[in-house]
Amino acid sequence: MKLKLLFILILSAFFIGCTDGSDDSNNYYSSNNYNNSNYNDGGVNNNTQNLNNSNNQNNTNNTSNTTTTNNTTELTPEELLELLCQDAPEEEVTYFMSADDSGSQAHAMLAKHNIQKGSCYYLMGNPPREYEFLNYYSFNYERPAAGSLGITPQMMLDNDGMYKLLVGVVSESREIEDRRSLHFVFSIDTSGSMSGEPLENVKHVLRALAPRMRVGDIVSLVEWSNTQEVLLEAHEVSGPNDLDFLNVVNNLASSGSTDLHAGLVTAYDLANQYYSAERLTRVFLVSDGGANTGITDEEIIGNAASMQEGEGIFMIGIGTSDYYNHQLMDRVTDLGRGAYVYVNDETAAYEVFSEERFLSNVDVAALGVRLEVTLPPAFIVAQFHGEEISTNPDEVRPQHLAPNDAMLYHSSLADCGSEDPASETVTFRVTWMDPLTRNPMEETISITIGELLEGPVDKLLKSNLIVNYARWIAGLEVYESEELDRATQKSRLLEELQTLYSETQDEDLSEIISLLGTCN
Repeated sequence: MKLKLLFILILSAFFIGCTDGSDDSNNYYSSNNYNNSNYNDGGVNNNTQNLNNSNNQNNTNNTSNTTTTNNTTELTPEELLELLCQDAPEEEVTYFMSADDSGSQAHAMLAKHNIQKGSCYYLMGNPPREYEFLNYYSFNYERPAAGSLGITPQMMLDNDGMYKLLVGVVSESREIEDRRSLHFVFSIDTSGSMSGEPLENVKHVLRALAPRMRVGDIVSLVEWSNTQEVLLEAHEVSGPNDLDFLNVVNNLASSGSTDLHAGLVTAYDLANQYYSAERLTRVFLVSDGGANTGITDEEIIGNAASMQEGEGIFMIGIGTSDYYNHQLMDRVTDLGRGAYVYVNDETAAYEVFSEERFLSNVDVAALGVRLEVTLPPAFIVAQFHGEEISTNPDEVRPQHLAPNDAMLYHSSLADCGSEDPASETVTFRVTWMDPLTRNPMEETISITIGELLEGPVDKLLKSNLIVNYARWIAGLEVYESEELDRATQKSRLLEELQTLYSETQDEDLSEIISLLGTCN
């Protein structure tokens, strides 16, 4: 059967691992960079920085380029593999990977909200950001000892001849009673664009956090529009549901334009002024992500967060509007070494900051987490569904990992001619720093492909379906080895979800089945 390939696979682009001698050949995948419009010569993208990017959707500068959405080609799976394997490495290759902060879940939450409202097409044409869907849904890993991280890889050979690989980097278990004291620093957008439902969602977020506060915590809160006003400054919390805090929340009102930069800088000034090594400081940016007054450059706004990271000040971004600025919120929280989430109603607010999920969204167990995967000769990464991957460690930003959490690295590997793949060894190494001492830490395991293929695949099977769900709602191909229309892809995906659900009774799968079932 012939295969109609959209740009996502054609040089989805050539493959990770081949370079063309250009200066940008090391960073092979960056899911945030999806507006690459560089010139392409003869259908081959000479900027290899964005070769295998399932989120790189707008490479349209040259309409004759076969990697654009308007051009297709016919390849058999064998021909595709041959294309991917041109110049396959003859030696081991180490890939450095970042899965994004494990708390970033906004895309999955936004998709869920819009599907429930009757819009299954809201995210079509946008980067799928599969890793945010993997972050949002639950994977119950066995927890390592306190102070360490665990590595759990799973692998299977798929029907298309690719090796599916899921690597879970798992943090320690921590009870909410054992958390460090917190300085909650709230940077609250009360501009005119936040009037109505967005501001009500802000209040839902703050009220959901109020029960998580306890004696020993302090709270600072700045509201901002085109001006800034500090409503609470290092307020000592009396306990859960502190009345002074809730009174401030209840009286928030919207007006004015949006000077996000100044509001964020004011919050960081408070965070720095009352910083203590004995206390975790977390800045909460709650906004629609707009910035129409003052300095609006994303780099400058992001740097206001990023420069504080070395002092132990971390960030979480919370979007509360259907039209929130996803790119800006993502950029700010990436540079602030934190996560971002989307809250559309009271239920979502209490879900994100429930007792079960509070620490995984707010606390930190490991700093600067980065995974290294060393593949044997002739093996390449054909697709990666995390945020960044490169053979150059300087081009992959490490991220932080919370307790009770896991970073999930999902990819497809191609065997480009190994004589005995089962005997080949894959090495997984994770590096990080202890959040209190800043001492460097690492964990390494080596395992043969044969041993991986004989091992469990429960979490891999679930992750495969979640990735396909994310891709389907973004309008991308799900079953690349066959030419199927969108409705047929959905039907098959539903069948696979229902099959796995019947075996596992997994509530996450039930939710996805319900959501997909409403889409026509």
